[in-house]
Amino acid sequence: MANQTRTYNPKALKMSYLGVPIEDGLNDGDFVSVEQQTPAFESVAGADGTVSRARTNDDRVTITLTLLQNSAANFFLNSQFLLDTESQNGAGVGPFYMKDMITGDTILVAEAWISNRGEVTRGKGTASMEWTIEGASSKMFLAPVL
Repeated sequence: MANQTRTYNPKALKMSYLGVPIEDGLNDGDFVSVEQQTPAFESVAGADGTVSRARTNDDRVTITLTLLQNSAANFFLNSQFLLDTESQNGAGVGPFYMKDMITGDTILVAEAWISNRGEVTRGKGTASMEWTIEGASSKMFLAPVL
């Protein structure tokens, strides 16, 4: 009988932006999400019920990265955001990469940029900071569960 127990380890998830690893200060709970911005197909139904669909060819994604306030990645991401917003030709556009080293799930975004840095809050406990990264030319490979 095949083993039915599967183990996830967040330390086996490797991420980088512009080639720089993002590996410390990940939020307790969900710390990354990748969402396709536009459906792959749009469809319309005629009066007789005939359905026609069109490929949107829009592979943009929104990546939400949530880090603890003391993560070294916050400084790097903020530096890139400032560089990008102060430059005239997209100095902060580059690859975002994420791979689960156990399952092989891989997300590649050839052209990613920080579209929004989240709210900065401070209080009695450790706060988190949310970064919104948009990307184009994305590919998502989800490995089969064996």
